[in-house]
Amino acid sequence: YSKSTTKHTNRWLTFLGIFGALILGVVLLMQSPLFRVTLTNTEMHLELGTTASTTPSDYISGADWCVPLSYVDTSNVKKTQVGRYPIYIYHGFEKYTCYVNVTDTTPPIVTCDVKNKTVTPGEIVAVSNLGLKIEDYSDIKSMAFTRIASTHFYTGLPDEKTEEMRAEYQKGLEMYAEEFQFAFGGIYTLTITVEDAFHNSSDLTLTLKVEQPPVIESVKDYYMAIATEIPFEEHITAWDFLDEDFSASNVSIDTSELQTEKAGTYPVYFSATDS
Repeated sequence: YSKSTTKHTNRWLTFLGIFGALILGVVLLMQSPLFRVTLTNTEMHLELGTTASTTPSDYISGADWCVPLSYVDTSNVKKTQVGRYPIYIYHGFEKYTCYVNVTDTTPPIVTCDVKNKTVTPGEIVAVSNLGLKIEDYSDIKSMAFTRIASTHFYTGLPDEKTEEMRAEYQKGLEMYAEEFQFAFGGIYTLTITVEDAFHNSSDLTLTLKVEQPPVIESVKDYYMAIATEIPFEEHITAWDFLDEDFSASNVSIDTSELQTEKAGTYPVYFSATDS
């Protein structure tokens, strides 16, 4: 029994000796120059919404075989919140710290399913009602019309004021408004600027058609003798806000209720439909 016990004891001592030697070897290796690494990044930039790297070589340098043995802890980094956060790199008995600055420099992504919209004069067009789709990791600070221009701007009014307005719209009006109201028909190009909380902005261009019915002018009461005719089309004028070729020839005249052989008062209907 004593021999068996001594035999087992010797085996345990041998095992403990080998295990201790291995531990001592590992400790000595981890403290040797061959195992040492150098922190290469003390400050890093990270764009809001992206994930911090967990690859050791992005933070430290050293022998190719020992750098991958490190562990990178990025649990303190809040990728959806701007700020300065620590990243810890553990290598052997050493702990290194790198600070990452999470910032937002990416402009919002702005899209719209409806690129062409039709409204009527006097209708208020608000940016918030255009169905914009905005993608951004930070809050949106503002959405507004910043430019309105038109190459098809018609009023039918040949006065000096109208010509000035036409020239301004053709050149493009720089502005800042969350809503706009069009007084005249035309086809307009709207530039919408969306800005986030960190002053990153994106522009989106939409086409807006302001549609007005044709205008028939010079319609009045007529007096005529029995059994005579009046060329009504020669006494009226007509124009359209979007169709420059529109004229009195496009007007339909309904005289079905007019009885020229009988004295009385009869209605005559004038109607026009643009293209």
